[in-house]
Amino acid sequence: MFSKKSALFGRIAVVAIVFMMVVGVLTPPFRSDSQLRSRRSYAAYDFHIDPCQEHEDVCDDLANSVQDAVDMALRVAGYPNEDGVEPDRVKAFYENTSMVTVVIGDDRLTDDSIRAREVRVDLIRVDGVWKVEWAGARYRCWRCFYQGWITWPCP
Repeated sequence: MFSKKSALFGRIAVVAIVFMMVVGVLTPPFRSDSQLRSRRSYAAYDFHIDPCQEHEDVCDDLANSVQDAVDMALRVAGYPNEDGVEPDRVKAFYENTSMVTVVIGDDRLTDDSIRAREVRVDLIRVDGVWKVEWAGARYRCWRCFYQGWITWPCP
């Protein structure tokens, strides 16, 4: 029924997927959402560009959001947005009183290629103000052979 070539291709595909899971490029779809994943599970955002120059509306209330870690993380993730859609999940993992990781997930995207998006924002509190230390995102795609999370753009 199957040729030797298709069997070999199938084995190579399985080994490649397992390898990508091990190095953190892909994460298994069965992993619990209550666990904080490492930064390797996300594609890092490039903060070399000032986001306020690109999106002035995001920075209008930035002075107020720096007082609240979750609000700051939501703004980095693009909330509030012009559609008025709120994220499905917001989880804060406090390491201590001055370090927090906020994970924001949305499974109701109106994009025809991205099925779900999750943004991780690591914040530190310096002089009473929350600052973004690191941020990144990962995606689930509609048109992808792998149904788990990926760190590259959806096809």
